[in-house]
Amino acid sequence: MKFLVTGSSGFIGSQLALRLSSNPSFLVLGLDLVKNGHLANNFDFLPCDPLGKWKESLQKFSPDIVFHCAAQTDVRKSMSHPTFDAEQNIMFTLQLLEALSNHSLEKIIYLNSGGAIYDQNQRPPFSENSTTKPNSNYGVSKLAAEMYIRIFCQNRSVKWTSLALSNVYGPLEINRKGILYELA
Repeated sequence: MKFLVTGSSGFIGSQLALRLSSNPSFLVLGLDLVKNGHLANNFDFLPCDPLGKWKESLQKFSPDIVFHCAAQTDVRKSMSHPTFDAEQNIMFTLQLLEALSNHSLEKIIYLNSGGAIYDQNQRPPFSENSTTKPNSNYGVSKLAAEMYIRIFCQNRSVKWTSLALSNVYGPLEINRKGILYELA
């Protein structure tokens, strides 16, 4: 089975790529701006160059399952630089979907943002039926990317899942922006 992990050098993507590549029967391709230290024989890295040369390599790899973890995640940056936020979260998603459009994918799993897409006037817990009402450019871009993925998958009979995660943290957290982290 072949897996693509976008954002493979990020906090969640790196852990996912590491876990997937620990299974010798899986082939794993990581797509990101920079390479993280995955050393498994069945892990390959594809740099996401600004000219889009990665698209041809992705088409040759032809993944079965895509984990779309790549994103611009800074809410404050999304408010001061909304165009950059849209380029990273919406336009990159569209480029990815276009690059995958001629493949027979089984599934796309999208890492969304639970804290940014739901109506802040509602009380948690949130469900798939909760009202979405982003209050930041980041939330808008993450929700828009989900909608593009939904339409892409519905038109191609591809399974998809959106995981609306909120404030992830752990021992390898790299951005130190979550609600909890250990001080060194």
